[in-house]
Amino acid sequence: MKKNLKTSILWKMILILFTLAGCNHPIERSGIVVDRQTKEPLQGVTIDIYLKTQRRDSLKEKVFTDSNGHFYIREKRDEDLLFLLQKNGYIGHVNSLSIINDTIKLEREKD
Repeated sequence: MKKNLKTSILWKMILILFTLAGCNHPIERSGIVVDRQTKEPLQGVTIDIYLKTQRRDSLKEKVFTDSNGHFYIREKRDEDLLFLLQKNGYIGHVNSLSIINDTIKLEREKD
């Protein structure tokens, strides 16, 4: 009987550990997006999220840069993410956004 109780407790502990390991930790990303040449902030840059499996996923809310080029993302996801920053007239930029308050420089498309 004691052996069954110990086995049951062990399995419950293993299940709890796997559950905790699978939990997503909230991530916070912020920064500013500017034009590579002029260094002027870019308003309206869209930011999309990509998971490890390389499939595109949606942020809970659409994320755009504000009039000063700033963005802020708070999501409950895995830490190993990639973000695609896009704006018409500019080359898309993929970044992990792992540096807090980083400055992202977008390059204009060539004519």
